[in-house]
Amino acid sequence: MSPQARAYALLQGIHFGPDLDRLYGGNGVVYQRPHIQFRAELIGSHLFKRWVAASDLVALSLLQARLIELGRPIKIVEGS
Repeated sequence: MSPQARAYALLQGIHFGPDLDRLYGGNGVVYQRPHIQFRAELIGSHLFKRWVAASDLVALSLLQARLIELGRPIKIVEGS
């Protein structure tokens, strides 16, 4: 499993609180800033590429703070 897919699996069950709401995209959806998006893309007929995207460095910082608050020793890093 890729690091991006592991992050997706780990973070999808965490409630981030009002400072960092998860919003799911769709046509016409306006995202609040800062925010975290859970993204998935179908590749082939059975495989999905999954990743987590942060709107900006503030979102990454808020995510790190929330994980610390929840007692989860996970270091957040900016990926490509």
